[in-house]
Amino acid sequence: MQKLEGTQVNENYMRKPDIDTNLKPTMSSTLSVTPAVVPDQAQIPASEAANLLSLPAAHQEFIDAGRRGYRRTKVVTVEQDHLLKHRILIENAVNDVADSFRVLRTRILQRMRDRGWVTLAVTSPGGGEGKSITAINLAQSISRDGNYTVLLVEANFRRPVFAEVFGIELDYGLEDHFFSGMPLEKIMVNPSLPGLVLLPVKEPVTQSSELMTSQAMRAIVAEMKQRYANRVVIFDLPPLLTSDDALALSPLIDCNLLVVCEGKTRKSDYHYALELLDPERFIGAVANRAAVEH
Repeated sequence: MQKLEGTQVNENYMRKPDIDTNLKPTMSSTLSVTPAVVPDQAQIPASEAANLLSLPAAHQEFIDAGRRGYRRTKVVTVEQDHLLKHRILIENAVNDVADSFRVLRTRILQRMRDRGWVTLAVTSPGGGEGKSITAINLAQSISRDGNYTVLLVEANFRRPVFAEVFGIELDYGLEDHFFSGMPLEKIMVNPSLPGLVLLPVKEPVTQSSELMTSQAMRAIVAEMKQRYANRVVIFDLPPLLTSDDALALSPLIDCNLLVVCEGKTRKSDYHYALELLDPERFIGAVANRAAVEH
C-alpha cells in the first residue's frame, strides 16, 4: 500500500470524530492513502485505512491565476478572503492539504486514463459532508496538472452553492439551458483560476429529477465527453440518500467518487451509499475530516 507520510493538519479546522470508524468498503477499487494524524483524534484502524483517503481542510495561500485565456468564456474576479473563508485550495499552495489533493488527483487521473474515462461524479451519502468543496478543490488541482483543463458542472439543482463559494454573481445558470435554450457557452464562467471553467446553477430548481433524466441532460453529458481533448469533466452531484437526483444522473457519468465526513457520516449510510453505486465505475472513497456546510 502506498502511503502519504508525515501528513499533519491544522487542528482548528478539525472536529473529533464521533462516528464508528470501522468503515470498510466492499469495493476493491477504492483509493488508499494513510490518514493524516491529528493529536488526540481517533483514527481509522490500519486494516481499514487502505480503503479510505484522508482529506483534511486548512487555510490556503492565494496566488492570482490567469495563465490561460478564455476567449468565449466569461471571466470573473474572485476575492482572496472569500476563497479562504470557504476553504478553497489556491494555486501554488505548499502545505499538507495541497499535497493530499495532489495525491488524490494523481490516483484519479491514473485510473481514468487507464479506462479512457473523462467524466467524474462527486457525491456523498448525505448533506454537509464536504462534497462540493472536495469537488471544487479536486477540479482546481487537476487543472494545475498542466496536461488537462477542467469543466466543473454544478449538478445539484436543488441546492446550488458555486456562486456562494466563489463569491460571484451569475447572469445565467445551467437551468436556463433547459428552460430557455440558453447556449452553454453563455453560462460557463472562469473564476480567474487557470484551466478551470464552471457550469453553475443560478437558482434552485424543484423539479430537478426531471432534468436529470431528460434527453437534454443526456445530450449535454455526451457532448462534454467528446467536445474537448484533454479535458476532465467533474459533476458535483447531490447527496445519494436525500433524493433520487444523483442516482438518475450517475449512470451517464464514467466514474463516481464518494465523499464521507468523519464525525458526521453514519456507518450504515456509508455502506448503503456504496450499494447504490455501480462497483464497476466506483473509483474510490475520500474521508473528509472537517464537517462543512456544502
